[in-house]
Amino acid sequence: MPRDKKFYIDIPKMYRYDTIDKLMFGYIMGIQDGMPSLTLKRGMEMFMDKYNLDEDNYPMEQGLQTWYRMFESYREYRKT
Repeated sequence: MPRDKKFYIDIPKMYRYDTIDKLMFGYIMGIQDGMPSLTLKRGMEMFMDKYNLDEDNYPMEQGLQTWYRMFESYREYRKT
């Protein structure tokens, strides 16, 4: 298993994700702020529809798993 390089140690995990993952996370967080009753899955469907993504380009299950990981990283980052 590769070890983190020294220059990566101080970078929060939140910043290590791909650009599309960050866009997806921010989009869904923004939608849920405006419509708290919106489910995560529906938010993901709206994101994929808005940016013309399909299962071949951005699999929904992978996106949902990434969202949960990013949300956990976001919570850890906000604690500091």
